[in-house]
Amino acid sequence: MKKTQTNKLRFFLFFVIPMCLFLFNVSCGLDTVEVIEPPISSIRPQPEITSVDDVQDDINKEFVFTTNETATYSEINFLGTEIYYRIYNNISTMINERSALINASNTTSTSASSASKLINDYNYKKLKLPNDADLIIPKSNSNSNQTVTIRLSDVENSYEACVEVNGNYLKGTVEASKPMRYTAPVLTFNFGRDGDKDDVPSSGDSDFSYSSSGTNIYYVCLFAVGTGIDIYYSPQYSSICYLGTVTINSDSENN
Repeated sequence: MKKTQTNKLRFFLFFVIPMCLFLFNVSCGLDTVEVIEPPISSIRPQPEITSVDDVQDDINKEFVFTTNETATYSEINFLGTEIYYRIYNNISTMINERSALINASNTTSTSASSASKLINDYNYKKLKLPNDADLIIPKSNSNSNQTVTIRLSDVENSYEACVEVNGNYLKGTVEASKPMRYTAPVLTFNFGRDGDKDDVPSSGDSDFSYSSSGTNIYYVCLFAVGTGIDIYYSPQYSSICYLGTVTINSDSENN
């Protein structure tokens, strides 16, 4: 009697339970979570801003990164890559928030939610275009990675603010491809110059982390995010990619 019960138990453990699990998985399928691959930073403005004594030459104020478009997705429609920024006039605040976001993107348990932290917790805004449209690097037609170069402000007789993709202006001309602030109306990053869109950030601006102890030196941090929509039309984001920080001096004609 004891041997019969033992055989039944073995049969149940080694055949019935595994068969039930197999049939359940075949009929229902295991949930798979697709995640958009993040962009890849190539060249950051140098030197990295870590103190008020750090000075960047005009030639080193470019952001260069590579989109990440070689992956294939079954339940996500990859749309392209967006660039988010925030303006600070207090270096300590900038460094603390920048570090928190970089840590979130580099930590396995928080990387998937780092875009939400960037947008919702730290209130980073999308770059805009002169026509008030959101600035997005659209996906390539060949699923190939693209090299993106961004310069936020103009340098007289040397450099123009613009966004280039694979060496071409994003929107065909330099004027149409200038990165603009997330304001109404859109404003440039040529803080304090004579143009009608060259306003200095104001304490009420949604893209500006204002400090009463700040100076006329502004720090602009950029992050890139791959974006798309899933089969339920819900927005999907990659983890964030830190692109760098530039200084803009509102007292300088060339910032």
